[in-house]
Amino acid sequence: MAGEVEGVVSSSVALKTISRETEQHKKMGSGGEGRHRRIWFEWDVLMSLSHPLLPSLRGVLATDVVVGLVIDRYGGRDLNSL
Repeated sequence: MAGEVEGVVSSSVALKTISRETEQHKKMGSGGEGRHRRIWFEWDVLMSLSHPLLPSLRGVLATDVVVGLVIDRYGGRDLNSL
């Protein structure tokens, strides 16, 4: 098929992002601190755990605007809807 690379397995991923603006608010001590801590806590947890029922951290994307965690994507409903 077009677009396939030999030796590379295709999989679906999700990108969880946090804005750099939120990071700046954290440094100034206003509002965004809780979300900032949660995303870095999640990063640490995903880096340290390896289990077939948990998503794996595939990478980190950082730009001038956002920081994103690339994780395995599982089909189904949003966890917030449960």
